[in-house]
Parts: sequence; structure tokens; C-alpha cells
Amino acid sequence: MAPLRERFRAEHLPDAAEVRALRHGRRTRYAGLVICRQRSATASGVLFMTLEDETGFVNLVVRNQVLERYARLIKTTNLLGVTGRIQQQDSVPHLIADAFRDPQSLLKVRIEANYSRDFH
Repeated sequence: MAPLRERFRAEHLPDAAEVRALRHGRRTRYAGLVICRQRSATASGVLFMTLEDETGFVNLVVRNQVLERYARLIKTTNLLGVTGRIQQQDSVPHLIADAFRDPQSLLKVRIEANYSRDFH
């Protein structure tokens, strides 16, 4: 991700460390590599994801309505852009996702390998 940071900065995309430092309720955008997708049977259809970059991790919460709208992108893209609102709970930040996009289109680079660890 470090080689892509200059391009992400030009698009005003913060890194994971900057996202984790944002206040509760703040809207933000972020792009990172998908390392985990997890759906718990007890989570009422909510999908939990973890994205990462060279500065660390960002935890996402994806509610069912958002998942349905962006399912193909969420399930198939390994470099993912997200927009949402920060939720700080017990000093642990989560990004409550409301939209997704494929940031590879602005990079003109395709990252082919998908190394995410998906649990069901």
C-alpha cells in the first residue's frame, strides 16, 4: 500500500492510523486491502470486515442493506474503497459503512491476488 499512498493522498483518502484517530460520528472515506470478511449467525446479517494499509487496520461494520447493494464489489474486490461514519465504542473505532467503490479504477493498477481470510 505504501507505493499507492501518494495517489491516495491526492484523492484525500486518509491512512488507517488517521481513520482510527477520528472522532465518533465523523464521516470519512478510506481505501485498503481486504484481509477479512466475517458474518456471524448471531449478528443479524451484519458483515464485519477488516481492511489494512501500511499503517494498520480499519474495522468495518456493513449492515445488511448496504451489503445487498454492494454485494458483488464487497465479495470480489481485494482493494476496496469505503465511505461511512466512525463509531467509537469502548475506545475501539469502527467504520459503519454506507457506500463502497473500487479504488483500483483511479490507480490504473490491478491488484490480482486476493489474500483475505474469510470466515462464515
